[in-house]
Amino acid sequence: MAKNDYINAIKYLEKAIKLNKGNGIYTHLLDNYIVLAYAYRNAGDFKNAVYYYDKHHDLSDSLDQQDSRRQIIEMVTKYQVKEKETQLKLQKIQLDLKNTKLLNQKYLNIAIAIIAGLLLFTAILIFFNLQRRKQINNKMKSLDEAKNRFFANISHELRSPLTLILAPLESIIERTKNKIDLAELQLMKSNSRKMLNLVNEILNLSKLESGKISLDEIPVNLYSLCQRIFFSFQSLAKFRLIKTDFVYELDKNLTVLLDIEKFEKILNNLISNAMKYSFSGGNVSLRVLQVQNSLLFEVKDTGKGIHPDDLPKIFDRYYQAGHSEAQILGGAGIGLAIAQEFAKILNGTIEVESVPGKCSCFTFTIPLKPASKSIPYLSDISNKAISAKTDKLPKFKPVLIDGKKPRILIVEDEIQMSHYLQKIIGEKYDFKAVPDGKEALKLLEKEHFDLITSDVMMPNMNGFEFKEIVQKNRNWKRIPFIMLTARSLEEDKLKGFQLGVDDYITKPFSIKELLVRIHNLLTNKSRRDIWNKEDIYKSDEKTVSIEEDLLHRAKKTVIENIDLPEFSVSDLAGQLNYSKRQLERIIKKYTGLTPNAFIREIRLQKALSLLKSKKYLTVLEVCYEVGISSPAYFSRKFKERFGITPRDVNANK
Repeated sequence: MAKNDYINAIKYLEKAIKLNKGNGIYTHLLDNYIVLAYAYRNAGDFKNAVYYYDKHHDLSDSLDQQDSRRQIIEMVTKYQVKEKETQLKLQKIQLDLKNTKLLNQKYLNIAIAIIAGLLLFTAILIFFNLQRRKQINNKMKSLDEAKNRFFANISHELRSPLTLILAPLESIIERTKNKIDLAELQLMKSNSRKMLNLVNEILNLSKLESGKISLDEIPVNLYSLCQRIFFSFQSLAKFRLIKTDFVYELDKNLTVLLDIEKFEKILNNLISNAMKYSFSGGNVSLRVLQVQNSLLFEVKDTGKGIHPDDLPKIFDRYYQAGHSEAQILGGAGIGLAIAQEFAKILNGTIEVESVPGKCSCFTFTIPLKPASKSIPYLSDISNKAISAKTDKLPKFKPVLIDGKKPRILIVEDEIQMSHYLQKIIGEKYDFKAVPDGKEALKLLEKEHFDLITSDVMMPNMNGFEFKEIVQKNRNWKRIPFIMLTARSLEEDKLKGFQLGVDDYITKPFSIKELLVRIHNLLTNKSRRDIWNKEDIYKSDEKTVSIEEDLLHRAKKTVIENIDLPEFSVSDLAGQLNYSKRQLERIIKKYTGLTPNAFIREIRLQKALSLLKSKKYLTVLEVCYEVGISSPAYFSRKFKERFGITPRDVNANK
């Protein structure tokens, strides 16, 4: 086996099986079966490999059962020996008692009954313990099977509605001639296919666990296939400012036998991870070469590397890295696990080397299987440019700052979402888009912006880290900041607001709501800028600190009294020990709002939070909970602020 001479290995192993069978040496026979299964597998005879693996499994079960029976027999024997010993002791006691006449027959019978009962109880306890262990093993096996069935069933359940989305979409796309509508439909199609790919990953996982995935090899031109897969990431690399290198060291006309679907999933996963964890300005390369009788695919990046604690576990299914940055970037923990399983099906391996903070290198190796001719491989993945337009967007007078369109900085690493935001925002505002927090900081040092929208989950520097640095800079901290993210957990929202974000909007979001919130924040900023220019008083740092503290206390006071409709500006000023005029000056300076509008804004934000949490069944309950006594007034102001009615929020529109 060590010399890879599997034919002779099989011959000697089969001879060993006959000898061990004849001699009844079943422990050696158990080893013979499993080694013979590996020998047949490596020799390419999978049918015999499975046969001897099953023989190994059956014999193992048989030996386990024999071992269990032997243990029971030993325990029964021990019990019988102990019983005999007890009887002898009892007989001796009886003779002693008879001779000494210390105890009568009644006490002797009681002693015998107690000892016999204890022995019987011990035997029963041992028996039930063995039965319980057997039941636990069976239960674990059935739970594992149930999990596999669940993954398979849920995947199929999701695939059906996705098919019913994609099929009509294809038909509508063919009939549509309007370019704007076509762009929106292409966006829907692209993201529906992304969802379908995620469902397929879950389905592949269940198939792997049940052993139902088979090899489907066809002739293919290796150069064309590798080139197509690698350069499908070109637009993402360009957007993320990552350099790419494709190095092919083989004959470009080489045709090999390959399971294209599994090969593509492996390579896509490795390249996608390299892009995801690389720094802007870094490099991602794919090198294809031959080593002896194997094909070697080397995917290398100059990214953040892998923490030494995580390195041994990255191929474990569902494994999530415990380090904060890895948690921010997310991931289901099945991509590399599936890639590793697929590599095994292709008789290959995946190995990794990494230097934390510098680079990672994944090496994927499979046997070289030359083929005589190539069958063209056509991908159904469309790489159309994504653009979108939202109908019936809210109409409002454009905000001008110093007579010009406001400038918005879009920080988003997902290329399609970035294009989508650029299309929507670009109709009314000037903008610049960057892929992460580091690039955004570089741009803020060079250019002026009136508003920032940022994702949370980004490489290099996530949204929370980016906002923290912005908040510490005196020139940037007053720029309105919208967190636009898929992270919808309450603790994430709380962290965002603690860092000073003005709005926290979760994906999927309403375009109307986003545009209204941008409009309102820019309007408030414009008013605040005008106020600051007109304010003849200049405050020193100590005054600014006192005023900011007052603003925080004002927010807290309004929240504490939010359910009181009669709570007014006079009440607020009185509780803060300030005059109405002083309070109006400070609130308007820092928020651009009058004190009345300030109180109303806090009430409306609280109302939005309550409506989204589904804590109350009706809009009327929410209205009274935030201290607004007129439902009509509440609905009108809510729509002005957020672009949608309270009923629309309650109905998840």
